Amino acid sequence: MFGIRCRRLTLALVCLTAACAEPPTKELSQAEGALRAARAAGAALYASAEFAAAEATLARAHTDVTARDYRAALGHALDASAKAQAAAGAAVEGRVKARLAADQTLDDFSVLIEETDAALATPEAKRVPAATRRRVAATVSAAADALRDARAAVEHDDMALLVPLAEHTAALHAALDSLAPPAPAPKTRARS
Repeated sequence: MFGIRCRRLTLALVCLTAACAEPPTKELSQAEGALRAARAAGAALYASAEFAAAEATLARAHTDVTARDYRAALGHALDASAKAQAAAGAAVEGRVKARLAADQTLDDFSVLIEETDAALATPEAKRVPAATRRRVAATVSAAADALRDARAAVEHDDMALLVPLAEHTAALHAALDSLAPPAPAPKTRARS
């Protein structure tokens, strides 16, 4: 029985040594495929650290092949595949979180536009100079256009158009402030 185990162990070691005598092309190819899949899942954007680690590990595997250290190359190729798969999984989660945050931002912005538009129609706003009302109406119109563009961009996973909404948000708050009636002047007490 001991002889059989010894022969199996020797056979396994010979196979392992033989497997490391050539570049691990199959494993490198699998790692490259895993990286392509991770990139397609959005890992470069939504799981950038994990994706960069997978790329670096694959690059290390290629360096090992160049140095003819096939055992290290095999280990790095397998590790790169695992890291790329983890990056793809993290990208899915990151994309969901980014989409939820984007939807919340768009909803909040939409409410602010509606509030500003409603404030423009109040009786108090009618007492504000016409030039101010026109500026507020133009601000509301520009914000509505920005909202439309941002919604369309988010539908295509482009979050870049969310950034200009901050400027429009500030402009809408300023517009609301310009429609507010002035604070009453403090009364002075008559001296007796």
